[in-house]
Amino acid sequence: MINLRKKKFQAVLLILLLLIFIIVLLEIADQLCPRKGCGMEGLNCQALIEKYVESSEKENLLIPLDLSSEQLQAYDLEDIIEQRIKVVAQADIPGINGVACFPYGFIADSLSDQAKKYVAAHEALHIIGYHNETEVNYMAGRREPLGLLMTIFHSVGVNFKDRKITEYPCVFARMWRIFKFYFLDIG
Repeated sequence: MINLRKKKFQAVLLILLLLIFIIVLLEIADQLCPRKGCGMEGLNCQALIEKYVESSEKENLLIPLDLSSEQLQAYDLEDIIEQRIKVVAQADIPGINGVACFPYGFIADSLSDQAKKYVAAHEALHIIGYHNETEVNYMAGRREPLGLLMTIFHSVGVNFKDRKITEYPCVFARMWRIFKFYFLDIG
């Protein structure tokens, strides 16, 4: 009985030490690797609105365009998604899954259907006034849990696609940085 407890304790301790070791390595890599932009460089919200929002759409909205974020919170999130979130070519929002350009949000066409639902909810929450990325991720994740997972898998796949194995440490460091920002509210 005591031997079994001791083995369980040792296993938990080993896992904890391994986790700490991995985090330390990720932090070191994060400091050593060059920091790339977040994908927002050169993004022009006005150009996205002009390209993807028809002028007739702007006139026929059930939810007026001149409302503040706080006023928009009175509306159902589904209505915000339906009227204000647009699917756009990935090339128009390179390096990101979606962006909120008040009063509209834009999501990449390269995402799976489930991931699009999650990212649409995420951007709609930004439109109605939620700014903290961690809070928005958890709120959208509660609404679309499978979409959250699919978005994570998509993002990981995109980060590793066409990379040399020598670039992997910096890819892991970048993903660690993104994870800390979006899910731990660090950075």
